[in-house]
Amino acid sequence: MRKKDYMFSAVVTRFADNDYNIRFPDIEEIHTFGENLLEAYDMAEDALKLYLYDLYADGEEIPEATTFFRQVEENQALIVIRADLDKIILEYGDEVVKPA
Repeated sequence: MRKKDYMFSAVVTRFADNDYNIRFPDIEEIHTFGENLLEAYDMAEDALKLYLYDLYADGEEIPEATTFFRQVEENQALIVIRADLDKIILEYGDEVVKPA
């Protein structure tokens, strides 16, 4: 049974003034970046939404988040990104085209 809301922790790494990387410890497939923190957050939110939608559309189980509290390095921050699967399904519907 799927849930409506999902929350996953993400690690933000700042490499330079215009270089932020975000990865999800619980979802190795998602790595994204941005030229500023807001852009990086938006990219991470979009990547998480697409990942969850793909799992849903393929009938696969969505994993549980496990790493909300963890140590990060000096140039890193831990953030939490929330996704509402019902809204994601309405947003993407049949519009998502997967590569062959």
